[in-house]
Order: sequence, then structure tokens, then C-alpha cells
Amino acid sequence: MTLTLRSLLLLCTTLQALPVLHAQDGLPDLTFTPQLNGYVEHIALQADGRILIVGDFTEVNGTVQNHIARLHADGTLDATFNTGSAFGAVAVINCVSVTANGQVLVGGLFTAYDGVPASGLVRLQQDGTLDTGFDPDFQTSDRVTVVEPMPNGQCYVAGTFTTIGGVDAPRLARLMGDGSLDPTFAIGDGPQGPLPVIQAMELRPTGELLIVGAFQTFDQTTASCIVQLLPSGAVDPDFNVGNGLTGGYYLQAWDIALGPTGQLYVVGDFSLYNGQTIGHIVRLNADGTRDLDFPGDIYPGDGPVIAGPLPITACTRQADGRLVVGGWFGSLAGEPRARLARLDLNGAVDPAFDPGLGPRTPANSLDLSYPRTLVAQDDGTLLVGGDFTHYNGQPQGYLAKVQAANATGINTHEAPRFTVTADGRSMYINSNERIRSITLHDAGGRLVRSTSGLMQLTIADLVAGAYLVTIHTDVGTRSTARWVKTNE
Repeated sequence: MTLTLRSLLLLCTTLQALPVLHAQDGLPDLTFTPQLNGYVEHIALQADGRILIVGDFTEVNGTVQNHIARLHADGTLDATFNTGSAFGAVAVINCVSVTANGQVLVGGLFTAYDGVPASGLVRLQQDGTLDTGFDPDFQTSDRVTVVEPMPNGQCYVAGTFTTIGGVDAPRLARLMGDGSLDPTFAIGDGPQGPLPVIQAMELRPTGELLIVGAFQTFDQTTASCIVQLLPSGAVDPDFNVGNGLTGGYYLQAWDIALGPTGQLYVVGDFSLYNGQTIGHIVRLNADGTRDLDFPGDIYPGDGPVIAGPLPITACTRQADGRLVVGGWFGSLAGEPRARLARLDLNGAVDPAFDPGLGPRTPANSLDLSYPRTLVAQDDGTLLVGGDFTHYNGQPQGYLAKVQAANATGINTHEAPRFTVTADGRSMYINSNERIRSITLHDAGGRLVRSTSGLMQLTIADLVAGAYLVTIHTDVGTRSTARWVKTNE
């Protein structure tokens, strides 16, 4: 196993010598043209690359698909996913997720699935038929807005419900594999506020559950719009958010994404984190403190409403660590970006990612369309779902596949304070600063190498893929770069 970038890296004596790759990132794949008659609310990927979509549509490519469909990677409808009448024409479907064994969890506001009475949440077999062995006791008025599967077959659910089967479950619960309520997950009063909503959840590999939305407290603990829970349901005392997220027009966290080393990205409509001014996006360390290496001046601007909210509504992290964000903005951090942008590891707007006119609905004089869901794929593309009818001025209704190639090597606009050379056995770090330690994380955020006092790392046994190299200096600063090991 050798490095195909070896010759490039060895020739580069400064970072500025490296080219910027994939200059047309941000534009749509014009061969991906599924035809829908309503917006896409949420997207989930299967392990085989097929795409699950849910939303306010009843047709896909001319075929009746009531609010749910599975597509092949090229955008064509997967006819083997047999949903029958699914949720019927009148329903609101908010979320979809794939379980560890390939089943599909779907949440929303509905009364039946393919003619069988069901409310709030259903689990489907891999062929789209209803799993009758999963029967949560929701009321017909209950709406499940977020679902997060667990590796053991259980799942977390959030929504408008306050009880499940007559037992208190204020807007959040953990369900057993058969859909029954897990009584060991005790959240007390749960999220509270004027109009409490859980907007997004992420389950950490270590078992803690991250929650964001619109709430002021969680079980009587101050937790403005963000909280981390232990597996027991108790608020995690080691995740210190202070005053949490405040400010903003409506004050709500819309989406989250886990980063390397346990970091967390949060986007939404807010202007402060623990009293510090930020611009609708913040990166937190694993303990909840703000990561000061990520700037707080990433303000969205030039939106459809002159005096109103300009939230960042969705985010997703690519395999190389860069973050893609979507929202009601026409610019980000002063850079023109229509509804979609990509940020480098240091928070700078990526100049190589430009969506042109972006996802829009030009027929509306006041265009309030926006990306509702973003999913980064391993092949270097990005799935964008929402209520738009065009992308970059061309018809592209409600779902687009966008070029967003993963980086190979170190891009010029990152400008970390060191250079990297490598051979088949070792990586060598060169810096004018005094380096205290070096760490290497894989694309999933796992620490795979570390060293103190040395300027090289052994890489011979590492698998091919994207990695993050971070130097920690004697004066307490750090700098991170992307590096890729591939099969020749």
C-alpha cells in the first residue's frame, strides 16, 4: 500500500504550491433528475448506496409514492421497495432513518401505513412492507419529528407527544426493539419552554445523546436549545453549555453534525453561545465548551426577508471533515453563496464550492425555499432536499445531487502552519513552530496515531482513506490539515 499523492507532497515545500481541487464543486449533477410533485423533508442513505426520501410528495417519476420512496443512486425509482398505499395522500412525514440491520424507521403525523392502522412511527422491512412486530403506542394526534436508531435495535424518538401508552414521555423517549417504551430512560420534565421542540439528535459512539431544538430547560436544568443526555436520561454534567444558545430571531437550533475528536457543529437561528457572539453556527469541543479555533463571524446575509430570520437550516460533514451548510442566505461570511456553502476545517468559506444561483423557486416573488436536509455521500457528492424547484437556474425539483468532492491532500485555502511529506512507511511534519504533539484522526473522528516530541508518524499499516493531521504547539495553539492515503 503506497501513497498516490506522495510525489506531489514531496515536491511541495510550502502550502501555497498545492493546487485547489474540484473547482466546480457546488453545481448539480444534471444526470440525476428524479421527478417529484412535492418537497423532500428528510433523506437517509442505505449501506448499498440507495436513497430513502420522505416529504410532501405523492408521486415520484410519475408513480404514486405517498410521502416515501427509495431511489437508486442514479435517481431512478426503486420498484422493489413496496410501500403500497404507504401513508395515504394526506399525511405529514418528518423523518426517516436506517437501522443497523437495514430496516427503515419513519416518523410523522399519520393514521395508517398501507391500510394498517399506525401512528407516529413505523418500522419497515427492507422491501418496504410494514414490520408488524414493531408497535409503539402513539395516539393518532402524536407526531414524531426525529428518530435516532441505536446499534442494539432500540431507538430514540422526539416529537409532539407527552405520553406513550399512558406513561409520561415529554417529547422524548427511548423505545425497545418491539416499539414499547423503555422505562429505564428517565428524563423527568424533559425539554421545557414556551413552544418546546426537539429539532435534531445525534447519538455519540460512547452512548451519550445530543439534542438541539427550541427549549430553555431540560428536566429543570438550564439548557437553552442544546443538551447532552447520559444513557439513563439524566443531563450530562460534564457537557458544559453554560447559558447555551441565545439571541436570534426565533431562537432555535436547527441541525447538528458530529465532527472529529468528538467535536459538534450546531447551526440554526441564534447569535450567542454562552454569552459569546457567534453567527448562527458554532463548533463545540467534546465537553461542550466553544472551540475557539472555529471563528464566530460566519454570518448569513442577503436572504429573502430583509428584516427577519436568516437561519442556517441544515448541515452535514463530509468524509474529509469539511462542513456543508444550507439555509435562507444569499451570502455567508460576506461571500456570495446562494442557499448553500461549504466551510473548511478552520471555518472559512470554501472558494472551490460555489452553487451558482443555488436551490431556489424563482416563480415566487418572495422565495422562501431552502434546503431542509443535506446528506454527504462517500463518492464525493451531496444530496440536497427541500422545497426548491430549480438549482442554479435549471429545473431541479425538490431533490438534487451536487458535486462536493472530498479533498485529496491539503488545499491552499486551509493554510495550516505546517507541511506534510510522506513515503510508504512514515509521515513527516515540518513546521517553524515548536510542536508539543501530533495527532492523526480518521474520517470517523477516531484517534489512530499520536506522538509527543517527534516529528513523524508511522503510517504503513493505516487503511486507505481521509485523515486529519493536527499539530499542538508549545504555546497552546493547534492547526489541522487534511491528508489522504489511497491505494496506488
